[in-house]
Amino acid sequence: MIEGAPSNVVDLGADSTGVADSVTAFQAAGASASTVSIPDGTFSISANVPLTVAKSFTGNGKKTLIQTTAGFGATPIFTISPPASTDPKNWRISDFGVTNAGAATSVFKIDLDAANKYVSKLTLKRVVSNAAVSTGRFVELSNAIPNADGFFTSVIEDNWSYGGYYLDNVGDSVVLNRNTTTGSGVGYYVNQLGTAANVIIRDGNCTSAGGALNVVKGANVIFEGMQVECPSAFTGDNDAAVSVYRPSGGSVYNTKILNNNINTQGNPLYCIYVQNAVQTIIDGNELYCDPATDSHIYLDTGAVDTIIGNNKYYSSVTGVEIDPIIVNNGVGTSGVWVDATITLAGWTNQNTANEHPTGFFKTRDGEIQLRGRVAGGAIVGGETLFTLPVGYRPETKGYLIGTYGAAGAATSVVLQIIPAGAVQILTASATGAYLSGVVFSNR
Repeated sequence: MIEGAPSNVVDLGADSTGVADSVTAFQAAGASASTVSIPDGTFSISANVPLTVAKSFTGNGKKTLIQTTAGFGATPIFTISPPASTDPKNWRISDFGVTNAGAATSVFKIDLDAANKYVSKLTLKRVVSNAAVSTGRFVELSNAIPNADGFFTSVIEDNWSYGGYYLDNVGDSVVLNRNTTTGSGVGYYVNQLGTAANVIIRDGNCTSAGGALNVVKGANVIFEGMQVECPSAFTGDNDAAVSVYRPSGGSVYNTKILNNNINTQGNPLYCIYVQNAVQTIIDGNELYCDPATDSHIYLDTGAVDTIIGNNKYYSSVTGVEIDPIIVNNGVGTSGVWVDATITLAGWTNQNTANEHPTGFFKTRDGEIQLRGRVAGGAIVGGETLFTLPVGYRPETKGYLIGTYGAAGAATSVVLQIIPAGAVQILTASATGAYLSGVVFSNR
């Protein structure tokens, strides 16, 4: 065979009837520098196939099936592992089916555990995995050194799989488009290298029982246009369909959860859980949870500057639109009203059943709005009504005008808001205040 010329696995001795073991032919194809095609037929393999040289390794769509035998051991079916100190580019793996009758751990393992291993510009597309593997991982990236960059600038799209995508120490600019995942494992696990950014996951369907997305380290992860369902007993991280949580040291930065349809179906507690994350944007989603027990969005104490936009909120039990169920323990959350705690002695909220209690709200542009009606005994002036928490405070002192009613007359009252967060009434002998319409910037 001429080196570099197109080849066919049948030319290398593979049996397209599925009767004889074709593993030797496939292993030869994986080590060849030639473009390799896999023709129509069924091909049985009894052991792992290492893919060590960048090439086109493609089948003929649904007419091509690779199946493991019952004796296949606890290894990946295919291992993508180039020689160290190389950066193989333009690797294309596509257009065949895979089924597993043995003990395979994953379908594809990108093995970068040895020093100085890299893969870039890999395209993995239109592969159909018809049977489960033991780890629940269709694609498993292992970069244990970790190698700087490692796996980067690659596209994974249009695949259908039992099992999801486990991206451990992933590098820059990895895009996953229009993939369908199901099974026991997490749909997408993202742990980025410390210097990496930009993992994009969009326009797919995920019904994995281990959760749809688990971001544990990263910057600029985008999860967009996904259909997410949790149809069975749930074992995902933080009991959430989508979890953005760095478990130790530092934060996840600038995660965008946009325009997804996420339905817990009563299995996980939360559609979205955020902890130890800075500026997570949650916007344009349709979120379904069980209103008796669950929450649409849960922000834990380490969620900083989370932006909650125009989402729609539904009951997963009835399917009807309901008021949002948002637990906000975060710092500086935008897009959700927070009730204020009145601390001025003798003063209380005056809201009726048709009014909201005193509270504050931050827009994504950093504008703070107040609302509510309070009243109490006459004051000298300068007393603190309540204190705004970190994330809702002005950088410089602000003076604002509210109104209050005394003997049926509307009278101006001057408020002072200081950088430490105190909202103070400066007008002496004030006995009430309307705060709705008071607006200032915290930038």
